[in-house]
Amino acid sequence: MNPSNTQPNRPPATVPTAIRIGGAFLVLAFVMFITFAVHAFREGFFSAFEVTPTFLLNCAAGLIVGAFFTVGAAQRANMSRLIALGAAVGMIIVGRFVPHVVLMSMESFWLPAYGVASLIAGVLIRNRIMKQN
Repeated sequence: MNPSNTQPNRPPATVPTAIRIGGAFLVLAFVMFITFAVHAFREGFFSAFEVTPTFLLNCAAGLIVGAFFTVGAAQRANMSRLIALGAAVGMIIVGRFVPHVVLMSMESFWLPAYGVASLIAGVLIRNRIMKQN
């Protein structure tokens, strides 16, 4: 017997906004760390990091994925989540074809520093809402 057939129909669970924001910060931290690792292996640790539209699109896509990735057992896939994740994939694809225009240059150690700040912010936001519930 399938246990999913024996459970009554529940309304779809909503994810609190703070959980979504915390998830977005956590994925942004992951994007920063991965970008730093790729940059350090390709260009060297002490070389300047060039902020380009591709990097910004990847960060924005990571924020969208982090905000809409939270899935619980009672949460069903809905159209808004599918559209948001499709937009994130589209942003990454578009980022591959955007011209390489340097918007800003910064030292490469700022990437993991921003990643640690995003990680701390995400964990604090998520823990704050978990303590309230």
